[in-house]
Order: sequence, then C-alpha cells, then structure tokens
Amino acid sequence: MEPLFKKYPDHPGVAHYLIHTYDYADLAEKGLPSARAYAGIAPSVPHALHMPSHIFARVGLWHEMIESNLNSAQASRAELSDKTMNVGTYDALHAMDYLVFGQLQLAQDKAAKRVGDEVAAIRKVNVENFVSAYAFAAIPARFALERGDWKEAATLKLSPADLTWGKFPQAEAVLVYARGLGAARIGDAAAARADVQRLRALRDAMTAAKIGYWPGQADFQIKAVSAWIALAEKGNDEALQLMRASADAEEASDKHPVTPGNVVPSRQLLGEMLLALRQPQQALLEFERSLKRDPNRFRGIYGAARAAQAAGDRALARDYYSKLQALAADRDSERPELIEATTFLAAQ
Repeated sequence: MEPLFKKYPDHPGVAHYLIHTYDYADLAEKGLPSARAYAGIAPSVPHALHMPSHIFARVGLWHEMIESNLNSAQASRAELSDKTMNVGTYDALHAMDYLVFGQLQLAQDKAAKRVGDEVAAIRKVNVENFVSAYAFAAIPARFALERGDWKEAATLKLSPADLTWGKFPQAEAVLVYARGLGAARIGDAAAARADVQRLRALRDAMTAAKIGYWPGQADFQIKAVSAWIALAEKGNDEALQLMRASADAEEASDKHPVTPGNVVPSRQLLGEMLLALRQPQQALLEFERSLKRDPNRFRGIYGAARAAQAAGDRALARDYYSKLQALAADRDSERPELIEATTFLAAQ
C-alpha cells in the first residue's frame, strides 16, 4: 500500500486502507502521513473527514481528532434533506463518539456535554446499525466514566428507548458495563451484580448469534465489575485477581474499528484499585503500562501523578501533574484533578 500511496497520493481508497492497516497500537505512528492527507483528498465526504481520527486516537492527538470529527459531523448533517433534519445520521453519531472522547481528554466537559445532549435528543436514526447503536451507548458512558462521576454512571439508561437494541447486544454491553462500574464504585453491590448478570446474558446472546470479538470484551467487562464489587465487600485479594485478569484479557485483544478506544482501559482501572489499596508503586507501574497502550489519556496521566506522589517520587509526580495541566490547557471546565495538580505544583 505504501508504494501505491506514493504513486497515487490523491487516491482516497489507498489512504483509507492504509489508515485501517496502521490502526493498531504498535503501528499507529506509521499511519500519520496517510491520516493527515486523507481529509484533504475528499473534503466533502463525512467518513473521509472522520477516518484520520482512527490514527489520532491511537497516538493521543486530541486536538486533531476533535477537528476531524467536528468537520465529519457537520458534513454528515449536510447530507440530510430538509424533510429529515430531525433524524440523526449514523455517520454523524460515529463522528460524535470520537469527538466526545477527544473533548473529554482535554477536560472540555462543557463542549462534550453539548454533543451528548444533542445525541440524547435524537429519537430516530437514518440507518439503524451497530455503528449508531454503539455511539448511542458509548457517548453517555464515556461522559460519566472519564469524569469519574460514578453516581451518574450508575444511573445510565439506553436511549433512544425504541431503538431495536436486541439486534446490538455488543452495544448495550458497553452501557451496562459502565453502569455496573458506577454502581460498584459507589458501593451499590446489588445493582452492580444485576449488571453483571445482564452482561452475562448479553455475552451469551452474542455467542449464540455468532457475533465475533465482542463476547471476549464482555468477559473482561464482567471481570472488571466483579472486581470492584469484591473490593467494595473487602475482598481485596479477589478484587485484584479479577482486575488483573480483566486487564490482561483486554490487552490480549485490540480495539474494534468502530470505537476510538474502550470507555475506560482495564489496566487504568487496575492502577486505580491499587491506589485505593495503598500500593502506589505497583499502581504507578500499571498506569504507565496503560499509557503506553492508550497514550495521553487524562485519567491515566492523573493516576500516574497520584501514584508517583503517594510513592514519594515528587519529581515524577511533578512531571505528570505538569503533563496533565498542559494536556488540559484549552479546557472549558475545572476538574478536581486539575485543582489538585495546581495545588501540588504551587507547593514545589
């Protein structure tokens, strides 16, 4: 493909498939030339405008990812006729999931909420497919989990209610997973167990329908929620065992092309659990390992800063807190994590 790209630098198909080829953690840097070229090749095509963000998400280039998907969503809306302006398009929803993901990494929470509110108001979609169902489920899940709002996560509901969710168990599982994590982390073990049961039912439905890839994702989602239930019930050893198993299982797979990234990395959750158990040195190792696979994520950097601080490595903590502030330089919200970073850095 690379020789073809040199020979035909304006061919949209070559750039498109090069991006898909390099859409893996270890290869993503090689995809940047084709990613940066693609949007200019087909500037009126929604999917062409979106595609570069597959690479931007992999390498943590959030500003570029936001611009790519703002343009894609707008182009998608432009494809609708006057008679269908109240209908969401699956292309726009796909772009909006990536858009919200990028905005949340930069602490642009108000901007992300505006997008989420727009999505929540949609009652019909032009094509009812997995892409649209995934966006409907993932966007509110991301908004709660990336901000550490466990109470909000615990109240998540599928929307729009009349979407044929039974066709897309893998999409519903994303929201149920986020809801279960939220419930477990506020100590509502009964609600979290109900979500684990629902995840098992969804996994079995996916297996019966011969839906590939996603039953394995449900497996590690079940382990993660079960881990936080165990932690809430003081079963610390079981909690760590389950959370490590979840992190290892997720790491052995890779993200699906429809998603910019999991709603929360399991290894990041392992780091948070180790911090809660006052094992900061181990937590730091897990956060740093998570950031290698999912670079430049807000909560990963914050977790590494907290772990370094708790471990007594103030120089490393300063580096991570400084990275966090730089990451969120264009924020529109003042998260508690950023106040904590400012306080720590002011004391140095």
